[in-house]
Amino acid sequence: MGPLCPVFDNKADGKGAETMRRLIDLDHAFFAQAWRRHLTLGACFGWGLFEVLLGNLIWALIFLGLGAVALWQFRQIDWSKYDGGH
Repeated sequence: MGPLCPVFDNKADGKGAETMRRLIDLDHAFFAQAWRRHLTLGACFGWGLFEVLLGNLIWALIFLGLGAVALWQFRQIDWSKYDGGH
């Protein structure tokens, strides 16, 4: 019987960890345009603040944390390597 989710199975092809890193890698041409990065961050931080206002602190921490990780990754990437990156 095979694994339930081959993405997390490191023994299947030896690339499980690499595949998982690509799933959360924001270094992609889709984000080369600044407005897409800003919209992504706005959605994460906006939803996190919305959850704070509703009193759902766990969900707020999740979305604010996702926004913080995305912000950190976006600032680490050299966007000039993609056409249209500013």
